[in-house]
Amino acid sequence: MAFTYSKDDISRTRLVDSPTWLPVKVTAYAEKIAKSDKRAGAINHVITVKVEEAGNEYEGLVHDQTFPEEYPSLAFDFLNAMGVNLDKDGGIVRFEEFKGKDVFVCLGPGTYNNKPNNQVLGWRPIDWSPDSK
Repeated sequence: MAFTYSKDDISRTRLVDSPTWLPVKVTAYAEKIAKSDKRAGAINHVITVKVEEAGNEYEGLVHDQTFPEEYPSLAFDFLNAMGVNLDKDGGIVRFEEFKGKDVFVCLGPGTYNNKPNNQVLGWRPIDWSPDSK
């Protein structure tokens, strides 16, 4: 049996050298069931973003970001960047509606399970300018 891999598979291993603001497109959304003992059965909302800007040194970089259902506040920065007005009394958000939309993400070097990875440090609306930090 042949082992196949794609350009996107390779781009998931690319690491940023330092904290970097990148324009990305939300390319996918999935709900995944948590498997850890403490969280078994809980739902993770996973968005996939990709740098599509031609000429960007990280063009093609793909990143999956998980938002666990039991910690909704971890998604607030992303939701604000996507233009969601968070009602003070609570509400419902459908992550699948963000597919195809653009946003800025700040990725920085990090580790997960003792392996290097890219970690999200922040989200901003696509009309925000990194020069205005």
